[in-house]
Amino acid sequence: MTRMLGYARVSTGKQETSAALQESRLLEYAAKHGLEMVGVFVDQDVSGGRPLKQRPQGKRLWDELQRGDT
Repeated sequence: MTRMLGYARVSTGKQETSAALQESRLLEYAAKHGLEMVGVFVDQDVSGGRPLKQRPQGKRLWDELQRGDT
């Protein structure tokens, strides 16, 4: 089974799509496509202008990725 790692980011408390909703959608996608969800990494109050590897959870996600992951 192909591994899937999810990433959610919320930059402000006013953002319409909460981290919980983003995570729920990622889990639904994994289930629908037969992917093994191995982790959802969530950054709160982090600008989308920062490169993924410079975001706390983005770096954790990047470090976890393996060849063949989705």
